[in-house]
Amino acid sequence: MVEAEVVSPSATTDIGREEVIAAVGSEGFKCPRCTFLNHPSLHQCEMCGARLISPRLPPGLIRTDSPGPTTVFEPGKSLDGTINVIKLSFRGNGDKSFFTALKKALASKEWVSASNTSLGSGIRRVTSAEKGTNAVDSQDFTPRQGIHGLQQAGERSRQQRQEILGSALDDLQGLMSRAQDLIKLAEQYAHHLEKEEMSSNNASLSARKALRQSSQALGLDSTIVTKEMAHDPEVFHSELARQLAEFLDNSGILAREGGVITLFDLFAIYNRARGFSLISPKDLYSAAELFEKLQLPIRLRKFKSGLFVVQESYRTPQVIIRHLNEWFASVEPYKAAIGFSPQDASAKFGWSLTVATEELEMAEAQGALCRDEQVSGVRFFPNLFLVN
Repeated sequence: MVEAEVVSPSATTDIGREEVIAAVGSEGFKCPRCTFLNHPSLHQCEMCGARLISPRLPPGLIRTDSPGPTTVFEPGKSLDGTINVIKLSFRGNGDKSFFTALKKALASKEWVSASNTSLGSGIRRVTSAEKGTNAVDSQDFTPRQGIHGLQQAGERSRQQRQEILGSALDDLQGLMSRAQDLIKLAEQYAHHLEKEEMSSNNASLSARKALRQSSQALGLDSTIVTKEMAHDPEVFHSELARQLAEFLDNSGILAREGGVITLFDLFAIYNRARGFSLISPKDLYSAAELFEKLQLPIRLRKFKSGLFVVQESYRTPQVIIRHLNEWFASVEPYKAAIGFSPQDASAKFGWSLTVATEELEMAEAQGALCRDEQVSGVRFFPNLFLVN
């Protein structure tokens, strides 16, 4: 049996250093296993650790297909067990495809979702198989003790909340994307009921009743406008502004809210009543900006704090201040002596607490009121200097 000769230029006597380098060439010593080009003075391949075969051996004795030595090492460590690194070698330009797949895996972060789905799987299970003995099944048990365990639990809870919020937004986007399909289905169903002959069938009567209720849910005399029907953003916002004014007038919402409603409350109430083809906050704001231009009986107003409200057009700051002064003058003296809080104004005029605070601060900025900051909160009083 003929063994392959190991190149050892520094120790061999048969082949000199100059002869080995001349035989290998300037490109390096090619490994028979991984084809890595090594320096001529190396005994083993720098990349895979295979023994380097002398190029002077006959071709019949060079067995590149022979299995190499097996190396046992722990994952994540080098051969000496000191450096946490793994060296990979490629042939045939395989490094590019590997790097592309690695970037894709790092971007997807599938291990994060896998760890979230396994929450609670590491709880220790204690069973009492016999009387007086406890058998502890420690399979999948993960200790969660100390500050580090609390930090991990907080991070898992935060990730769960992010996933819940993300899935909720995805569901909302999916609902809005399917809104047009629901509209088409409702229109087809309406045409079907119109063509159907009048019948005393209970099912037919129930269907017609449901159709009337759905069409009158907003209390509108006209058809609900959508972006697809308008074909133009300006036309859509103008029609939406008119329908918003009609909706607020017919439903009596402004009357119940004291003539003033915040824009985000209007967004929630209108979309809930609309039921389908929901509008976005941007569309609502664009439509509200057209209230005054279209000479509608409502206006969009912005407070000093940045709060947007929709109110009746006649409710100017002067009108609000007059109503506040009339209220202050009508109460009993002992109540006027302790001042008025935003809660009192909210109960009196039907405003929300946020709107009541903004209106009182507006009257204070106009000089009609003054404030007294107490331990129990802020109290407002009429400005007697201005009155006198």
